[in-house]
Amino acid sequence: MYTAVQIKPRNLRNPRLEERHARALEFTEASKPLEAVNYKWLADYAKLLWDEQKKVFATLDDKAESIVRYLSGGTGLFAFGLLAKVSVTNQHIAVCAVPALGCALVAILLAMLTKKPMAFPRLPPVRQAKTYADFYKQEEAAIGSFLGQWNLACEEAEIACEKKARLLGWAMIASYVSLALLLLPIAVALLIPPVS
Repeated sequence: MYTAVQIKPRNLRNPRLEERHARALEFTEASKPLEAVNYKWLADYAKLLWDEQKKVFATLDDKAESIVRYLSGGTGLFAFGLLAKVSVTNQHIAVCAVPALGCALVAILLAMLTKKPMAFPRLPPVRQAKTYADFYKQEEAAIGSFLGQWNLACEEAEIACEKKARLLGWAMIASYVSLALLLLPIAVALLIPPVS
């Protein structure tokens, strides 16, 4: 029986994800159909999981785009307004805004890394599916064996989504910290008002 060698997703760097990918590969190799078992509903379920992972991947990109859009616009306006009003009398307040601007820039960078083009796993090629169909002759047996390929594709897609979600999570934390740090110049202005 022909099985294509699946390429390990690059840069897993996480033992849990590597182990998960290894288990998916093992399942792919061991996936053999049983007699008189209806696998069609499992194939439908695999398609549903695949579509769900594609939607999650796209949603993560959209959320990262939102962070970039809102923080870059807001940070730019805030920095411009801050620089326009800085004088010797209020420079201590402006200095207190630097950490907030730094965190905003980190959040934007992380969100942009989230949006960086990342390989999304692909389904096996049609020729591979045909090989399964030709080898097993009967539809149910071919579907049952091909489920291993579906499982591998879905696991790789979920791993890609997890990597993207982790970056987005850090971007969100940095954006929240940035917003919280905006309270610092306000507090300093209240406690140490600008000198007249």
